[in-house]
Amino acid sequence: MVRRLRDEHPAADVRLFEEESAEPRIGELDLLFFDGRVGGEVEQTRILIDPYAVVARRGVFPPGPVPLAALDGVAMVAQPPICDQARVERVYAGAGVAPRIVFRTADNRGVLSMVRAGLGIAVLPRLALDIRPDDDVLTAHPLDPVLTPREIWLAWPANRTLSPLAERARELALGLAVDGEA
Repeated sequence: MVRRLRDEHPAADVRLFEEESAEPRIGELDLLFFDGRVGGEVEQTRILIDPYAVVARRGVFPPGPVPLAALDGVAMVAQPPICDQARVERVYAGAGVAPRIVFRTADNRGVLSMVRAGLGIAVLPRLALDIRPDDDVLTAHPLDPVLTPREIWLAWPANRTLSPLAERARELALGLAVDGEA
């Protein structure tokens, strides 16, 4: 979306802000992407459903789905327990599964790097996976039972008219999500 926006409007002043928050506020932002519904006076729409996968070094699990119970006691690299990660960890607890979290980072590549280094496994949304099919170290497996997928929502202020650039960014985000490219 950003690439297309920059291609169409190379002189535009596009500013991005990333914050890890359990309850984001739109404030002065034009658009907000979040993995869940946003509170406050916003309009919003779900733009993406993002299923989870177990990521491990090749050979840790046999091909195919990994039973949720197999995560009990296993060393795990995880994201901080905010946003959708908190919900995922509640699912583990509700199923009586207690992975041993050995490292946390909000950086998806950091999570994958630690799994690649053998520190543990991870459960990540597919959008966070950067694993090529010919990767000789990492594999991705479905989880059984399947976790409810993460949902990515796009929100914008309910009481403000979007600038033409912000409106175009919103259109691009919605179109790319429908096309599966977001």
